Amino acid sequence: MLMENASRYGFLILLVMTAQSCISVGIGPSKAKKATGLTLVAPSPPFVEFESEVGDQVWRNPETGSTISYYSDCSRASDPNLDEIKFHLLGELDQGKVLEEKRVEYNQRAAIDALLSGSIDGILTQVHLIIFKKSGCIYTLTYASLPHHFAQNRPHFQSFAKEFRAP
Repeated sequence: MLMENASRYGFLILLVMTAQSCISVGIGPSKAKKATGLTLVAPSPPFVEFESEVGDQVWRNPETGSTISYYSDCSRASDPNLDEIKFHLLGELDQGKVLEEKRVEYNQRAAIDALLSGSIDGILTQVHLIIFKKSGCIYTLTYASLPHHFAQNRPHFQSFAKEFRAP
């Protein structure tokens, strides 16, 4: 069951990253240019980094399958607004809905801080997103978890997001 959940979260990360890539070019996945010069502190244990072709860096809690990741796209193929990015990501979830949404200042830029809920392969999932644009790049910080693990692991994401700095 744990490996099954982990693969579903990997699928969610793929959906989130692919959705943002689709937005960046408007017609399909692209080879996004990743941001450089970032400052971050990796999530603390039990989260461990794992290799992923979709996302700049991804960490997974092997006990719960929850993931924390960030994705950057500096390709400048297009310039979608924050709402377009959020709605596109929301559309990647079956029966996706916004549970909470705030407009905040993050990394000295306007940002959307949203909690989404929806299903992946029939499994209910919650996703916390922070979406912002800075210095010609689009950034998406993501925490994805089963609802019954969401509160348990969310402080790891909040600490990660607090320390994340884009140039």
